[in-house]
Amino acid sequence: LSDVFLPAGFPATVSPGRYQIYNALQAFCSSLAGLIASRAVLQGFRHGVGKAGASATHAIFLTVLQDIFSRLTTIVAGYYLGTSLFPEAKAYRLTADIFNDAAIILDTLSPHLGSFRVASLCLSGAFRALCGVVAGGSKAALTVHFATTAKGAGDVGDLSAKDGSKETVLALLGMLSGTAVMHYVHSTRATYVVLFALIALHLFCNYLAVRVVVFRSLNRQRASIV
Repeated sequence: LSDVFLPAGFPATVSPGRYQIYNALQAFCSSLAGLIASRAVLQGFRHGVGKAGASATHAIFLTVLQDIFSRLTTIVAGYYLGTSLFPEAKAYRLTADIFNDAAIILDTLSPHLGSFRVASLCLSGAFRALCGVVAGGSKAALTVHFATTAKGAGDVGDLSAKDGSKETVLALLGMLSGTAVMHYVHSTRATYVVLFALIALHLFCNYLAVRVVVFRSLNRQRASIV
């Protein structure tokens, strides 16, 4: 298993730290919360339209609309935030998960928003696009940091690939656990209690993750002080 999930030469080829532990916990919580949001979106389709054909057409229309908002947001965010992501990687790593959690909350609330349901789902798509841009840029900086040791630069590609494998397994475990949890969470109150508990734990784990990362370079604020 170490050859599958750990980079070649571990631990000599990566920087020390507990970031991966907290990152694994936050990914697990995010996967569970995402399942709750997905169930809410599907419930909205089930109750929104009476005819099966109309429901399918409505779902396709909404998917296209969400995709349009997501792609436009990706372009705009890349233009305005592109040069800030690498030097401010820790701040944007945490911000990315705030965007992701905002999208999850909007999805979960969408069945109860009536005429604002479409707007909330489009906004959640935009938040997810923001998360993708911000997380992608900050993750690149973190990958370079962990692949660089006192002996020199490691294999960034291998580290990134193995990190992706670990995230895939964690997402799968989160989905399997979430499937079991869904059998016991039915009422609206229980859904929101579990959801906000997962989101709070998700953000807390992300906060701890970025706290333990010590970059070798200064961010813009500290560089301006020096």
